[in-house]
Amino acid sequence: MFTLVQIPSSRSSAADSASLMADYLAFDRQRSSRRQYMKAFGGMAVVVLLGALFNRVPANEAVIVVGLLVAPPLMMAAVEAVQRYRLVRRLNRLRAEVREVKKS
Repeated sequence: MFTLVQIPSSRSSAADSASLMADYLAFDRQRSSRRQYMKAFGGMAVVVLLGALFNRVPANEAVIVVGLLVAPPLMMAAVEAVQRYRLVRRLNRLRAEVREVKKS
C-alpha cells in the first residue's frame, strides 16, 4: 500500500500537499466506515451459504440472497479502488513536481 510521505514544500506545492493530505484523511475515515459494512454484508453472505450447505436454506434461494448481499461490498470496494487510484496519481504528480523543483 502506498502511504503519504513528507514532501518538502515549495510555494507552489504547499497548497497541493495540504489538499492531498486532507483528501487522504477523508478517504481513510470513509474507508473505515465502509469496511464495517463490508464485513457485515460478507458475514451475512457466509451465514446464508452455511445455511444452504446444511439444508436450512433452499440452494436456489441462497444463491440469489448471496448475490444480493455481495453486491454492496463489491460496489464499495470498487469505489475505494478508484479513490485510492486517484490519490496515488495525485501523490505521484506532486512527487514529480518536487523532483523537478529540486533539479532546477
